[in-house]
Amino acid sequence: MPDHEQQWQHIGILPTIAHTIDSMLAIAQRQLATLRHAQVAQGTLYDAIIHHIISDFTAQQDDLRWYKGQLKHWQALYLTYGQRREVERSVVQLAKLRDTNEAILQLANELKAVTLETVLHLDDDDEESEMLPQIMEASSWLLEDI
Repeated sequence: MPDHEQQWQHIGILPTIAHTIDSMLAIAQRQLATLRHAQVAQGTLYDAIIHHIISDFTAQQDDLRWYKGQLKHWQALYLTYGQRREVERSVVQLAKLRDTNEAILQLANELKAVTLETVLHLDDDDEESEMLPQIMEASSWLLEDI
């Protein structure tokens, strides 16, 4: 997040923010489950996929500071009971999202050592590179949530 002051949003946008946090959490939980599956089935992810996951979830982790600041701002306001309840629920969801993102980043960094390229020791000239289309097709389930 840039170093300039955050622009606070009106409480009327709370449903949109809450839905966004819930959606990001659902996606992150699916991604974590996929990575856990890949941890068992080593060599099913490509270097590029791991790089993409690390890049995206690092950026998202940085963005979570904005949501945390916005929710903290709303917590300091006089809110209706329903608004306060939704803000507090969103704070809990945001904490779960942060923890899930941290788990994704940790696992993705661990999986860098067992990517398809690493497991097969592929070079552009290797014989095994002829197997890539079949391996890609067999591991396409991993790309569903990315």
